[in-house]
Amino acid sequence: MKRILLLILVLFLFVSAVHPAEAHFGGIPAMKINGKFTTAYTLQNIAIGDNYLPSDEAPENYLLNKPIQFEVDPARLPFPEEIIKQAKYEWDFGDGTKGTGIKITHTYKKVGSRQMILTIDFGDLSKFDYPPQDPSLNPPQTVMINVLPNASYKLPKAIITIDGKQMKNPTKDRYKTSFKEKIGPLTLGKTYTFSGADSQTPSSKKLQYLWDFGDYKLGETKWITSIKADHAYKENYFIREPALRIVDENGFISDTFVTMENDDPNFNSDERFLTISSSMLIVLLINGIAIIGIMTGLVIWVKHKKRAQKDA
Repeated sequence: MKRILLLILVLFLFVSAVHPAEAHFGGIPAMKINGKFTTAYTLQNIAIGDNYLPSDEAPENYLLNKPIQFEVDPARLPFPEEIIKQAKYEWDFGDGTKGTGIKITHTYKKVGSRQMILTIDFGDLSKFDYPPQDPSLNPPQTVMINVLPNASYKLPKAIITIDGKQMKNPTKDRYKTSFKEKIGPLTLGKTYTFSGADSQTPSSKKLQYLWDFGDYKLGETKWITSIKADHAYKENYFIREPALRIVDENGFISDTFVTMENDDPNFNSDERFLTISSSMLIVLLINGIAIIGIMTGLVIWVKHKKRAQKDA
């Protein structure tokens, strides 16, 4: 029990350290788009594959060739007015164009999902009796924006199924499981079949898929890009959050995830497993049967030879 509680505490501290509401100041959103504040992005993992996720998402969708107003609300910045006035506000709209200012208007010329970035440089704080600015404490704000070709366009929606079970609400639904299975004397990492086939694409026919099972390291493994994927975990995790990104033919993105929770009453975080794919297991079984057949044949041959010698 102590081990489980310690693991939960470590997970909490890790999530808090990696995701310190970086699009916000003091946990409060400071950016407005057309007068409405941005909201926290649904998926709070660092990345899906090599794609780093935004911290926020726009409060609504926007139309192609329509001006959009972006601004920072000074009342939500944790500095006095004189520091806010000297700050530099740099906007990267994710379409190759940039701008500056605490308030700015931009018009998108191409449809699709865009990851917009706001960087605020508060400058020299020492003259205001503030310690020097630590860039790590003021990361850029990143926001996912969808620019539609028309008001009737329906965005894609990523949906994950695990072994045929659909996870409809990623923030509430949990897939309870044990990450291991016994096959004879062996303890193997349990193989799961992940599918994105139930994902919804009302306004598009073609989709791209990208899976991140939550146990890869950047540059270590090729990311799975098929609609279905089998995956086995090598360690006995308490929580894993595999994620799926789908991209439709017009460049619109939908991200989702599933929380897999270990329900093994004998959970041990130090366990490591063998991982064998289904195809490899079949090969091993066939080889095993072949070896048994050969050994049986040898035994029969030896008995037959001894009998023949005795008869002679």
